[in-house]
Amino acid sequence: MPPLYAGTSARLSVCDTGVGIAVEKMETIFHPFVTSKTKGTGLGLPIVRKIVENHSGHIEVESQVGRGACFAVTLPVNPCSQVTRPELHEVDTGTLTSTLPDD
Repeated sequence: MPPLYAGTSARLSVCDTGVGIAVEKMETIFHPFVTSKTKGTGLGLPIVRKIVENHSGHIEVESQVGRGACFAVTLPVNPCSQVTRPELHEVDTGTLTSTLPDD
């Protein structure tokens, strides 16, 4: 796993408590058209991996059968880039207050 340094990269982890991924299947989960689903295409993880790599990032997975899986995406952060944040305002719909960007 590449090191995570403050201000140079960001990491997002998504974990579940499902059936997990068997060790013998871990080598192929990022291959196109490999799926364990009856209606799956096997394109989800290969597409995610390609997007992450196209952004100079890294994806990794840890899993234990019967306990679930955890996917972690690490992407570089350019501290010199400026992010324009939209003005936010609250909208009261009676039972729910939402914060929305101005158009």
